[in-house]
Amino acid sequence: MEAIALDVVHFSVKGDSTDARLALACGPTFIERFSMLYALMCTDKPNSLQIRLDTRPDHLVFLESLGDAVKFAGPFLGEDGKPCGSMVMVEADSKEATMAIAERDPYAKKGLFSAVEARPWAWAVKNPEA
Repeated sequence: MEAIALDVVHFSVKGDSTDARLALACGPTFIERFSMLYALMCTDKPNSLQIRLDTRPDHLVFLESLGDAVKFAGPFLGEDGKPCGSMVMVEADSKEATMAIAERDPYAKKGLFSAVEARPWAWAVKNPEA
């Protein structure tokens, strides 16, 4: 008996068609994909506070443009109380879709970050949607 590969891909579009394009590009898969939360953990380059301050208005407009895909966001603070990175909680269909969002962020386009990581996250306590 010959095995048959089924193309079973589920996706939702959160604000634009990035997730849909990525899902369609994956090709045949046996894994059903559903949206989940990803924490974008971004670390600023040293001595880059001015880039952050200058780019912040565009960054905030960008996050607002993502609509309900962004669950919450804010800066990490250094010992001096000044921003030194960002965390953005995003609902997306994959790590790749999450990283595509990160790459479009004005902060990233201006070269603010030394590192960006997307990690799957489960909202276990005080989840407003539970």
